[in-house]
Amino acid sequence: MNSPMNPADVYAYVVRARRDLWAALEQAPDKVLSRPLLDGARFHSVKDLVFHVAAVCSTK
Repeated sequence: MNSPMNPADVYAYVVRARRDLWAALEQAPDKVLSRPLLDGARFHSVKDLVFHVAAVCSTK
């Protein structure tokens, strides 16, 4: 049986996940983050997607 979500636990998880993601991105060479991997019209690399997410989240 699943327990109800505890908002404080969910928030703590998101904070840890974001911290871990940024730490991993800081360690990755720009060459890897800029590598074209996607066929999208605007977003072709991990770097493009991270920038997009940061830009969208900062306008909310």
